[in-house]
Formats: sequence, structure tokens, C-alpha cells
Amino acid sequence: MTQGEAVFLTLVSIVLIFSFVLLLVLGLSRYKNKNNERFSFLSFFPFELVGEKEKSSPLLRSLAVTYAIADAVVYAYPFMGAERFLFAQPLAIVALAVSFVKDIFMVLLFFVPAHHFKPHLFSFLFFGCLNALQGVVIGSYLLSLNPMNQVAATSFAILFFLFGVLTMVALLNPHLARWTEMNLEVAEDGSMNPVRPRPFVLAFTEWLLIFFALTSSIVYLIGITTIILG
Repeated sequence: MTQGEAVFLTLVSIVLIFSFVLLLVLGLSRYKNKNNERFSFLSFFPFELVGEKEKSSPLLRSLAVTYAIADAVVYAYPFMGAERFLFAQPLAIVALAVSFVKDIFMVLLFFVPAHHFKPHLFSFLFFGCLNALQGVVIGSYLLSLNPMNQVAATSFAILFFLFGVLTMVALLNPHLARWTEMNLEVAEDGSMNPVRPRPFVLAFTEWLLIFFALTSSIVYLIGITTIILG
């Protein structure tokens, strides 16, 4: 591994993890202060973490964009060692393209409110499908690196195929078709108030896929480093 590659891996890892952790920490604190309740990943959407329209936090939105860019840039690593990875370049290009488009739709989940049904669901479906596709593409790409380190390449490729399968399982959850259904809670005056169920399936699935994406990026960085050093 060259010094430039080591610097790239270090910087992108720091930006990826730091921006995501900061987004969550500041977002959770802000939500609790403004709403006098804890934010729930089971029931609340990503856009509710950063706020909506004029009530949104520019800092949190910037962190969401920064995280998405870092998540996409992770997959640019093969181009740092072009000679070493030249035989797998086509798959690396596809992986990078899929990652950038996927992360555009991920950012939209933080920006587009769920009550704008069509654009929000459109963003969710494309983000999920591209997440699954990325698992397959990265898995195939890592398999192509077998000549460099067969055991590591195969092991990490299997993990990415698993990420793809798990993402598709989440997307095919039949409860997603009824995501707008609410529970009814009896108030003190006897009236019936709609409340979100726990989990609120669409919000929970969005967070699940976001955490899948983060995990995939971290595993990719670990995997590609292991393959090179092995």
C-alpha cells in the first residue's frame, strides 16, 4: 500500500464515521430540545432528525450531505491504485457510479418529508434498490480480486452478497404496503388519537437501509485493505 493510498483510506474513514456520528448526536439532541421527547429510530423518519423546511438545521443538512459524499467516495479507492486494480476497472467504475446515485437518493430521505408521498417513496425505493444492487456489484468486484488474496476476497464478497440479500428482504416486507396505518390511542377525554406504531415500518426501514449502507462502506474499507495487505 502506498502512502497516498494510506492517507486516502484514513481521511475518508474519518470523514465518513465522524460526519455520521455527529449528524446523529447533534440531531438527537436538537430533536429532544425542540420536541421534549426522544427521537426514535423505530418511529421517526430521517427528515425529522434534521427538521423540515424553514425549521430544518442547515448544519445537520450539511452533515447529511457530507456523509453521503464520503460514503460515495469510499468506492473511488480502486482508482488510487489504478495499476494494481486495472484488471477489475469496469466493475470498479460501475460500483462508484451506483454508489453516487444511491447516495443522492439517501440525501433526499433527509430532505423530502414523508407527507410528500410520491417523491419520498420514489427516493426510498431507488435508495433501497441501489443499495441491493451495490451489494451485488461490490461482491462481484471483490471476487474479481481473487488473484490478489483469494481467501479475503471471497470472504468479503460473500458479506456483500449478504448485504444485497438482506436489503431486498427489507424492501419486500409486505407491511411496507400498509405503512400509513396508525394505532389508535384513547385520550383522557375519551377521544381516539392516531399514534405511530413501533416500529413505524417505512421510517424504520429507511434507517435500517441507511445503517446497512454505512456498514457496507466500513466493511468495504476493511476488506479492500485486508486484500491488499494479505
